[in-house]
Amino acid sequence: MKTKNKATTTKKNAEYNFSLIQWTCIICVSLFFIISPFYSGLFNGYDVGHENRLYGGLLATFVIAALFTFFFFTRFQINNYKSVFSILMLLLSTAYFISSFNAASIHYARNMVMISLAITAFFMFGLYFITLDATKRWFVSLIQYSIYFVVVFGLINLFGQTYYPDALWLADTNYRLTSVFQYSNTYAGFLIAALFSSLYLIVHSKRWYNGIIHALMLVPIFLSFLLTYSRGALVLVPFLLLIIIPFFTVARQIMFLFYLLCTACVSFLILGTITSNYDAIARIVQPQNDFDPAAPISFWSELPLQSWGLLLAASVLTVGIVLVSIKWLYPWIESKLAAFSQKKWSFAAIPVLIVGVGLILSILFISSGEIRKVLPEQIANRIESINFQQHSVLERATFYKDALKVLMDYPLLGTGGGGWTAIYQEYQSNPYSSNQAHSYFVQTLVEVGVVGFIVLVATLFLIYFAFIKLYIRHKELRGNHFIFFILSISILVHSSIDFDMSYLYLSVFVFFCLGAMLAPYNDQLVISKWDNYNTPKLKYIVPSLFGVIMIIALSWTIRQNYANQYYGQAMHKAAVEKLTLDKLLPDLDKAINISPENPAFTLTKLDWLYQAYQQSNNKSFVEQSRPLIQQLKQYEPFNGQLIFAEYRNFKNSGAYKEAVTTLNDGIARFPWDINFYEAAIMEHYLLGLSTNGTDQTNTTENWNKSLSIYSEVLSKMKQLESLPEGQLQGRIFEPTPLIRRAIGAIYFYQKEFELSVEILQPITLQPLQSDNPNKDQVVREGVRYYLASLQKTGKQDADLENSLFSIDPQQKILLNQLENNG
Repeated sequence: MKTKNKATTTKKNAEYNFSLIQWTCIICVSLFFIISPFYSGLFNGYDVGHENRLYGGLLATFVIAALFTFFFFTRFQINNYKSVFSILMLLLSTAYFISSFNAASIHYARNMVMISLAITAFFMFGLYFITLDATKRWFVSLIQYSIYFVVVFGLINLFGQTYYPDALWLADTNYRLTSVFQYSNTYAGFLIAALFSSLYLIVHSKRWYNGIIHALMLVPIFLSFLLTYSRGALVLVPFLLLIIIPFFTVARQIMFLFYLLCTACVSFLILGTITSNYDAIARIVQPQNDFDPAAPISFWSELPLQSWGLLLAASVLTVGIVLVSIKWLYPWIESKLAAFSQKKWSFAAIPVLIVGVGLILSILFISSGEIRKVLPEQIANRIESINFQQHSVLERATFYKDALKVLMDYPLLGTGGGGWTAIYQEYQSNPYSSNQAHSYFVQTLVEVGVVGFIVLVATLFLIYFAFIKLYIRHKELRGNHFIFFILSISILVHSSIDFDMSYLYLSVFVFFCLGAMLAPYNDQLVISKWDNYNTPKLKYIVPSLFGVIMIIALSWTIRQNYANQYYGQAMHKAAVEKLTLDKLLPDLDKAINISPENPAFTLTKLDWLYQAYQQSNNKSFVEQSRPLIQQLKQYEPFNGQLIFAEYRNFKNSGAYKEAVTTLNDGIARFPWDINFYEAAIMEHYLLGLSTNGTDQTNTTENWNKSLSIYSEVLSKMKQLESLPEGQLQGRIFEPTPLIRRAIGAIYFYQKEFELSVEILQPITLQPLQSDNPNKDQVVREGVRYYLASLQKTGKQDADLENSLFSIDPQQKILLNQLENNG
């Protein structure tokens, strides 16, 4: 007996006998999963604000990866399929690296190279850390409880005890729960993974008390899921169920569905009250505008106290149901279905039943008003609006079609990381704004082309194929590491219709889980016939390469982080300290010198120089801008703000033809940006006006060009009328007051007075402002040309004349001049 106990103790000690480096890496990875969600999930939002957090996450990752390299040397074996998966992940990073050389945005592409390396690093962590039962148990628990922290944090925001920006997102008239992600659809996908992993851990608990905490979290997770109001996530739930439960025995499948059904029923009992309570709380806590502070309320306030009480009662009730079921119901079901479970096809019986019941419930909900009455109005409306004609479906379909247009021009290597963000406006079918393609796979296809996409899909296919094969074949190795499969597949499936993987936290989380799925099968992944290649010289190649790459990535990220700090200092001095330009530029120049490819840095300097020129009329500011523009054009050839900055620079330099050419290029690249049309129409009008009466040919040519561009605007507006009824147009695309002012004036000089009246009439509906003549100048001029054109048609608007003259008496003289010269 003593010998047996001694052997058991020795085995346990061996499990925890890690090196200092291994312990350090495990602790750091654990802290990363706990902390990083609370920095907006390290969202890659393609702006400096998000980059500050993103670089912090990358720095942590590459430090861990550099340390991990020493451990990697001792674990990497060529004669193991883990080496194949490791190389495939490095190839995926290589695809991003190659695509970055001819990228639409060098800065975004390099960021994505770093993100792909972080994903690779976390895949390696999962693949090589979860080989022992001790580390497997640790990371299963850590990941699940870190998920619970995010859920609880979301509820604390929901009930008003704290305020996290956009943890509640006001969409239309409803507040949608987003928690740390600040985007409800991504949070919904995350909650599906959380719900299914919790249910799995309950169903597979070997002791009744192991499932208590997981059961306690079922209602909070499910309730949070409902309050995201995500229709896409709701549609995916049955599909994910069909993917996950065939891996369970029939008895466990039934218990899984039973617990899910009980959770739903208990949640619906309190949903109505919770919904009205949190909506009332949000009206109190959430800032009503950008200037109002948040106003969190006490836990002991009536609404939060009632909400927390209901949630706790519902959770305790669910725990009671689970405990009773584990104790008595599950053993009874298992014994009754023992014979049936032995049939080969038994695993498919419940999934088939789910399909049938799901169809019946869908029909009942659509046809029965009584079932609809069970749900709160907001949720019932969201479910009722699920169809292929809703705006979110139509808009995603447009994104995907436009992505295929991009792919046709960049088929093999893609546009580089961030390419969709940089280039989509050139290919878009209507003026929507979306820096994300709303699909991980579509966005990857755009960024790394067919070659990189094949690497990604092949890697995912081989990982899942290997796991499923090993899971089925080796029953003795089955365990709680199956939650890594649940978590990864849930988020990946949801990311096919949204941009979940644009969060660094979620992307490394998914790939860590992919590696952890396979880690316990180390011995089963051995390739005996490759033993001869497993020599020290060969097997150290991949770890050495990995280490070098991670150190390079770490140094690059440190430099980018420094650049962002200098930029932040410059912005603080401008916004808070109100310093002069000569005091602002040194920090900004340091940022540009470190990272000349970052568009935010250079565009900020160009804007400051432009403002300085406007105030001083000093041409030196214009001259300083020219080399900055040329430098950034090498890195950002598709940047609309840069094109506009170049236009302004040409104009301020007196190079009017070059300015107009630049605007025409902007129209070609950004066919749905009304600002380029506005500027081009105005510039052609002014060029024509400058030679009116002296060079009529030039005047006619320029004015015809303005009219041609205006006709293009009208044509595109007509095109927008053909959008499906449910699809939103996106950005406003219609004649602006400045466009109307220019075209109305051209018609006036061409003696097309009725056309002039027609185009200028909408300007007259805008109120004239006496307190801001500069801002109101376009309206005043438009009204003046309108009144002159109206007079030429034999009509008059005395009230409008009096309003204009009372605000600006000078307009009477200018109007008389127009009437006499028109």
